[in-house]
Amino acid sequence: MKRIILIIVVLIGLGAYNLNAQEPIKEDKTTQTQSKVDPQTIKAQKKAEKALKKAEKAQLKAEKAQLEAQKNFDKAEKERKKAEKVAEKERKRLEKQAKKEAKQALKQAKKAEKEAKKAEKEAKKAEIQQ
Repeated sequence: MKRIILIIVVLIGLGAYNLNAQEPIKEDKTTQTQSKVDPQTIKAQKKAEKALKKAEKAQLKAEKAQLEAQKNFDKAEKERKKAEKVAEKERKRLEKQAKKEAKQALKQAKKAEKEAKKAEKEAKKAEIQQ
């Protein structure tokens, strides 16, 4: 019985010694002041983060708008070239038609001149025969 009590006392003593042997965690006051942040600083930081996010969103929107504008410009350029090509074909067709009409008019004029000469010859022949 004395032994059991002695063992319990020794264990309690060792436990107490062990607790005292461990140094309590000391808070370093220099780091504590560094870790304390002013609420205004936190607000300013949050505002800065929000502003940065807004700026990034605005930049993405601007890039998207620029891509859209480039796409529209390319589309308009393609349509302009197509319209120019169609206009050039139409101009060539009209020139060809005008040349053809001029050629026909010249042909008809020569034919009319030939017929006029023929009629004149016949008129002279008819005059001579009378």
